[in-house]
Amino acid sequence: MKAFVLATIHADTPEFLDSLTYSQLAARVALAEKIIEVKQAILAIESTNVTLQIIDPEEEEQKQKQTAARHNASKSEGAASYSDPIAQRLWGAGR
Repeated sequence: MKAFVLATIHADTPEFLDSLTYSQLAARVALAEKIIEVKQAILAIESTNVTLQIIDPEEEEQKQKQTAARHNASKSEGAASYSDPIAQRLWGAGR
């Protein structure tokens, strides 16, 4: 997040960003995204919709577990479980 802001808002320093709360830093990231959009518009560059996505690994793991549980609960008898390595290989997901 800090690198994204520093690359866009040249007046900010790493020390300044270190002093911000997480919410304040997130607001700076949103501002940096808007600055990129404005610069692209001024230079007549097609918008690339640059955004910074923050992914929580614990949340992603929880989503994966929920997906597996739903699949395993709704599968018919004899069907492969969600994490069956042979089924994943057959579907091309195990590469």
